[in-house]
Amino acid sequence: MVDCIRANLVCAEICNTTAKILATTYKDVGDLLKYCHRLCTSCATECEKHEYHYCVECAEACKKCAAACKDVLVKYENSHIQQKENYL
Repeated sequence: MVDCIRANLVCAEICNTTAKILATTYKDVGDLLKYCHRLCTSCATECEKHEYHYCVECAEACKKCAAACKDVLVKYENSHIQQKENYL
């Protein structure tokens, strides 16, 4: 359970930080989104090991966040491809 709590704390921190940085419309966020996705996925996996209602809810929230990070990352990568094509 200690690993679950630790994963929750780190995941919450990176999600909060990622949201703040995305709100600034800063452009270089690809690696941050990949890291957030990886931590959310890891946290969901850890939470799924437990049957407590808060672990189940946390796992679902982490899965949603990981999916959102992936969606934003795809848009981010697509916009960079278009920018590179515009330079050519």
